[in-house]
Amino acid sequence: SAQGRTSRMVGQWLKGAHVLNSEAAGTTLQINQDGPPLLLHGISSPQVLVSENAIALLTPDQLRVAVRHEMEHMRSRDNLKKLILHGAPFPGMGSLERAWQEAAEFAADEAALHSSSDAVDLAAALIKLCALVPVQDQPAFTTGLVDMTARVDLRVRRLLAWNEGDSPAMQLKWWIWLAVIAAIPFSVTYYGPALMLTHRLTEWFIH
Repeated sequence: SAQGRTSRMVGQWLKGAHVLNSEAAGTTLQINQDGPPLLLHGISSPQVLVSENAIALLTPDQLRVAVRHEMEHMRSRDNLKKLILHGAPFPGMGSLERAWQEAAEFAADEAALHSSSDAVDLAAALIKLCALVPVQDQPAFTTGLVDMTARVDLRVRRLLAWNEGDSPAMQLKWWIWLAVIAAIPFSVTYYGPALMLTHRLTEWFIH
């Protein structure tokens, strides 16, 4: 039932839609001004929808990072996760789904950022799109850049306080470098025996 309602609503938005002529496009469609400003819909073949109003309101950099945010939802298959949560009507699932929704938005915000300027652009896009339309819940199995469960005010504060050195990607790079540095003395010490073992294993495999 929820999927049917979502499909009918999205079908109305897609009338007259066309591929967005932008470097950030990919699977992004431009829809008319009556649709949501920015939203990811679909499960098996998800697409990003951007309204005419949002395109007119955002700068190219703000639009680029906002679309990248939705692409991160796509890579994480968040609409599929919504479907799974929606199909598990246990007591307390409503609050769990809202908590997951907030965490998913924070994660997509973080993954969309490549620099401090990206963080500022995404925060500006959130503020502008909140002014464009009232903050509201999106249809089931869709993920919008601005909705009620995502706590836009908190997201904006997190984005403005974002530090590249604290990002998961940067921390992962540091761990990789530490692992490489730690492996150097080990490799120097055991290079000879390891080379002999590799040779013996190769000979055994060939024969």
